[in-house]
Amino acid sequence: MKSEKHFPNLDSESDEALYIAWCEGNRDAANVLLQKYQSQVLMMAFHYCKNQEVAKDITQNVWIEICKKAKFNHEIRSFKSFIFVVCRNKFLDHFRKNKNSKESSSPPNELPDNRSFSLEKQIDQKEKVHLSKQFIFGLPPLQKECFTLYVLEEMSMEEIAIQLNISVNQVRGRIDRAKKRMKNLKKKIQ
Repeated sequence: MKSEKHFPNLDSESDEALYIAWCEGNRDAANVLLQKYQSQVLMMAFHYCKNQEVAKDITQNVWIEICKKAKFNHEIRSFKSFIFVVCRNKFLDHFRKNKNSKESSSPPNELPDNRSFSLEKQIDQKEKVHLSKQFIFGLPPLQKECFTLYVLEEMSMEEIAIQLNISVNQVRGRIDRAKKRMKNLKKKIQ
């Protein structure tokens, strides 16, 4: 017996609401999320490992992990971010497990953009990541809070405004100022 009769607008629900329904045992919600993200997770896994069979295995492990977490009502803010973090972690697990195997292709510190095995480029990438983290921590507190919620938590400006009890224009201004600082930092790095 399908529960679609009880949830006629399941496709219009947010991913987070679908995940909560999944945690509560609604298999139709799980199927909607699976259909929505299956190909994206597979593409991301393939991007990491450059091997279609390994990517399929990683994708399967991602969904197994999410099913396990759903049993414990794992709370999340953004399902999309959550699933891609799980995907990356499953690739890293695979890479660690198969370090000496030719099956795994790129080391974890090259994810996702750096495809070169050049030591100089690896060091350069690490420096850029370190500088980006320093940049975020160096922002004024109000800009840092808005920028982090917007970029890392993937919240909308309206959601941030409600959470921080400020106007959308104030959120937009703080994010714009943080982005301008980021552009200036990138110019200095290059």
